[in-house]
Amino acid sequence: MCATLDDTDHRTKADAADSRQVCSVEDDALYALVMGLRDQDGRPMTAAAYRNLVSKFGRERMQKHVAVVLAQREHHAGNVKKSEVALFVDRVQHDYADPDWFTDLARAERLAAFDEIAPTASAEDLYRSISHSA
Repeated sequence: MCATLDDTDHRTKADAADSRQVCSVEDDALYALVMGLRDQDGRPMTAAAYRNLVSKFGRERMQKHVAVVLAQREHHAGNVKKSEVALFVDRVQHDYADPDWFTDLARAERLAAFDEIAPTASAEDLYRSISHSA
């Protein structure tokens, strides 16, 4: 996905000292998520701005905050007044803690899987035999 530039590719010593990564965004799932965010004019973030954020803050931080912004769009749509892109960039730059509503939502999604688990027939038989013998 990302390849570090070789020293022979640098044009100046400053470029060599600043060993940035060149990222292809074609098959990048995080890039696709970030491109779903819109600014106040309805435009997505530019690829150059995306690469800059990845190089400064890393993919893990960006994944964390894009999830919050997308969840906010879905569950609290009225809270984003102007630009989802600006909200995302602000969250990435300052690395804010997850909001309480997002933590509650994540917990509810994790626990929802347990609601779908049904006991097997043998477990139900065992439970019945234990409860009747007591």
